[in-house]
Amino acid sequence: MGHSGRAGWLGVSALLCALLTAPGPGLAGDYTAIEVGSSGEILENSALHQPKHYLRDDADLNQRVCTLLADMDALLLALHAAPAQLADNPAVQYPADAELGELFSLALENNPELTPMRTKLGALAARTRFEGAKMDPMLGLELDDLNSPLPVLRQSRDLRVRVMLSQEFESYGKRGLRREIAHMDELKKELELKQKELDLLLELTEAYYDLFGSRARLRALEQNIKLMGVLIELANRKYSAGHTPLAAVMAAQVEQTEMEAMRIELQNLIRQQEVRVEGLLGRPAGFKADCLRFDAIYPLPTSIEWDNPQLLQELLACRPDYQLLELSADQQDLRLELAERDYRPDYTLSASYSVSPMGQDMLMAGVEVPLFTHKEERQDAMLQEAQAERAMVDDEREALENMLLSELETFQHELNMHAQLVELYRKGLVPQSRLALDSNIAAYSANMMDLSDLIMSQQSMLTQQQELEQNYIHILHTLTDLQVMSCGVFDPAPYMLPDPEAGAMNGLSQPFDLANQAIAESTRIPAPRFRTLDGEDQPPHIDASPGDSDGGFIDELKLPPGPRPQPEPDVKAEPEPAVQEAKPLDPFYQPFEPGKDKDTDAEGADREAEPESESDAAQPEHAAGTEGEAETTGGSTDG
Repeated sequence: MGHSGRAGWLGVSALLCALLTAPGPGLAGDYTAIEVGSSGEILENSALHQPKHYLRDDADLNQRVCTLLADMDALLLALHAAPAQLADNPAVQYPADAELGELFSLALENNPELTPMRTKLGALAARTRFEGAKMDPMLGLELDDLNSPLPVLRQSRDLRVRVMLSQEFESYGKRGLRREIAHMDELKKELELKQKELDLLLELTEAYYDLFGSRARLRALEQNIKLMGVLIELANRKYSAGHTPLAAVMAAQVEQTEMEAMRIELQNLIRQQEVRVEGLLGRPAGFKADCLRFDAIYPLPTSIEWDNPQLLQELLACRPDYQLLELSADQQDLRLELAERDYRPDYTLSASYSVSPMGQDMLMAGVEVPLFTHKEERQDAMLQEAQAERAMVDDEREALENMLLSELETFQHELNMHAQLVELYRKGLVPQSRLALDSNIAAYSANMMDLSDLIMSQQSMLTQQQELEQNYIHILHTLTDLQVMSCGVFDPAPYMLPDPEAGAMNGLSQPFDLANQAIAESTRIPAPRFRTLDGEDQPPHIDASPGDSDGGFIDELKLPPGPRPQPEPDVKAEPEPAVQEAKPLDPFYQPFEPGKDKDTDAEGADREAEPESESDAAQPEHAAGTEGEAETTGGSTDG
């Protein structure tokens, strides 16, 4: 090749370098979106606004791409319409709480967090197709010994045209292993979706029972606010008679106001919990969390016994996260085998055919194999990584077994604890606090107790009742958690049978009745002081035995038989000033109404103003002022 030929090749090389290094039609800033300096100016990315026509010149390829996209859309539509992985699970079909089971179905159908995982399944299905596919053959064309300058081709006796064809092969079954590993990614994603559904059900269970407990606390708080109003009404009547200081009445009103503030905070908390439940359900159309009934029967399990190791083995067979680790172990075995096969070389076969106008045609064939001169940095390191990942799966599986066994034992101990607490509150603390409040109301109506002590007794009863119902709800929550986390293996039915003595909680009807009776008594005559035979002051005796009552509550106060204590003869009852009639505060009680007959009321007032005779004072039944006679006489007694 002469001097002119070398100069031509140098010119061509310089032209190619200039073309490769030359900037595009736009400036560098046109392809960025970076804020420049302190001015805050953002460079416009003009490339984002350009039309995208990737296959503008090939109608056949464009149609093929549209067909493939339509196929993928159909696949994703089918995946999104597929039933949930836990649709046939016993925890969803036969839950411990029927209302919660309805929420399970809504969450699995509408929760938007499950949709991306189904879309990922479509992507993995496409990946499985090209993982392990054969490499495309390579076709090449070479021209040797061309005269210069280009593009003029002059005939040369050394001119040669060569056509080459090569194909790369992955040896020792590597391609099949890669496809099988990719297929396991699909199976793992299905198990991840199932575990995601299980975690969603557990989160929904927690949100549901949190809302259940808050609703129960609000119901008890509202009942006690009404009861506090009745007690304040009683205190106002006794204050007007001079038996209760004004400071005590004001303190009771402050206590009632604080309870109303607690109600406002609790109502706000309930609304936040309702929003959380609605969010977990995916906000289905027409559903509002305030319509939940919470109508599950409170269980009262007597014996909490099961074999945790045996239950663990049954649980592991259906837990998605444990099945996922089992599948991961199989996949890591395949990857370990693939890393071992990487010591076996891949090879490339090639063939070429060259044509020379002035010479003889030539056919060439060849094979290319790697020399593996860097095994320590490549193959050895890949094998060590595969072995470590395989060992990590075994470690994660052992950790999961230990965690699940710990959860089972914890649930068992919690269930035992709440069952014992329910028994204690139901048969001990709640009846005792109810009796204490009942007796304190009677003692306060007889001017033998301070209002502050009565309020403390009322608060104590509020606490005991709330704790009893919260322990019932904790039992329901624990049983449902066990059923869901075990994927329905644990059957809560034997522990859901209610005790025939444990009925519905009847609220505060008995304290309402007693408080209203005390209000009615305060409108007629102050309660007399009771004395024993030796003359010492003593409050009326109240039977405090729990008895066999519905739900562990006392149905009524039982006074002991025998003669009632007599009032002191020389003590004269002072009539209380007339007070305004109180309006009913709650449908649970009917406050005493003064006699509708004006003549009867006037006659009773005249009799109250008369001094008490010795013959009347000697009759204990008139001094005690029994409830039946009070209702008959229309609020007056024989003085």
